[in-house]
Amino acid sequence: MSQTEYFTNILGIQDWEVIPEKSIVGKNTIIIEVRHRKGSGYHCSCCKEGVLFAYDHLPERLIRDFPVFGKACYLKVRRARILCSHCGVVVENLPWVDDYQHLTLRYERYLAHLGDIFPALEVAELDGLDKNTVYRLDKKWLALRKEKRILHPVRYLGIDEIALRKGQSYATVFYDRERREVVGIGKGRKERNVNRFFRRWGKEFCRQVKAVCMDLWSAYLNGVRRYCSKAVVVFDKFHIYKYLHEAVDTT
Repeated sequence: MSQTEYFTNILGIQDWEVIPEKSIVGKNTIIIEVRHRKGSGYHCSCCKEGVLFAYDHLPERLIRDFPVFGKACYLKVRRARILCSHCGVVVENLPWVDDYQHLTLRYERYLAHLGDIFPALEVAELDGLDKNTVYRLDKKWLALRKEKRILHPVRYLGIDEIALRKGQSYATVFYDRERREVVGIGKGRKERNVNRFFRRWGKEFCRQVKAVCMDLWSAYLNGVRRYCSKAVVVFDKFHIYKYLHEAVDTT
């Protein structure tokens, strides 16, 4: 196996190969120059039709990819312009990076998964990125996940609150107790916040709820009675015990 094939296999991007002799290893960064494999052809960024030859090439640009050995890694690429029979002269499609972006899709996905574990500021500091870039990616991938998410009927719904900031701000979490997954989050814990979730959720999903588990908060109870009127209400035993304990202490 040649050096080019070896590093190309590590790169793992279909129809693209590494040019080892033109790659640069710096103190904190690695710049890897890549090019189309011979005979791989190009695809129109509009209609995705294949074209064998490039019309010309745009100036070189750097696209950030996964870190390598603790160093920030950039792919140096010259994107081709092609003459498409349907769309005219257009820029080629790169399936591994979105248009006008400077991060590969796989690196974006990696950062989005980090965002599930760490705050955005920590992710930005960890990878040396601008915090606004991380915030933008977080919103982008949350929206993509929402589009692909399959909504299942919920038979047993749970409602609980979480503190966004201790003693200052709260959110209400709605979750499927059977699948153990969150189906919605609403800022605040007032009755109007609960009602807003049920309205967005829709009458069909509300009708399929058989039971709702929650604490003794009246805003939750009022919302459930209004939108899930046929569901059995089950109060969390921890909150019942807490309520009775407090009642005994006051007597």
